[in-house]
Amino acid sequence: MQNFFNIYRESLLFVVLAIVLCFAAIGQVKPKFGEFISAKKSIGEKKASIEQLNSQIQAAQLQMARLEKARIANSMVNKSIFMPRSLSLDKEAGYSVLFSDIFEMAKANKIKTYSIQYEYNPSDDPFVAANKGYDVCLLKMKVIGSFKDFENFLTDLYKYPYFIAISSYDIVPYYKDKNVLFIKLGVKVYMKNN
Repeated sequence: MQNFFNIYRESLLFVVLAIVLCFAAIGQVKPKFGEFISAKKSIGEKKASIEQLNSQIQAAQLQMARLEKARIANSMVNKSIFMPRSLSLDKEAGYSVLFSDIFEMAKANKIKTYSIQYEYNPSDDPFVAANKGYDVCLLKMKVIGSFKDFENFLTDLYKYPYFIAISSYDIVPYYKDKNVLFIKLGVKVYMKNN
């Protein structure tokens, strides 16, 4: 037996040292494992909380979009319809202020106008059909401009104090430069006739 211990002494010491190191490692890992499990649970709870917050953000964004649409609709309702200073003027002269303002907005936003057609009191307009004392003129404009310039022009039309409706639009990018747009725009302007 003594021989057995002498022969395998180094091996036994190695095994005992390995067992002690394993117990020491387990003693070190066990608290870390508990922390890992609790961290994993915390991450799961935080992910659920983030998902809930994201859904609340989306709901708030939808609500804001609805409110913005309602605000735009209300602002359109609150716009007045243009009335010329002198009712003795003919219709074309009465519209001249509106036409001038629209052309100035286009020019200020670097929109190049290359064709305009005027259609007075188009039959498909609800104001004309109702015969409520309003005259309507549909401007069929062909213009050229960039995306940003056209956006600024539409913003200026929206901000205009009198009621103006965009009845149609057709936007085609120029084949050589996609930043340049060929735009066919139908703009209806309204004027009180009494």
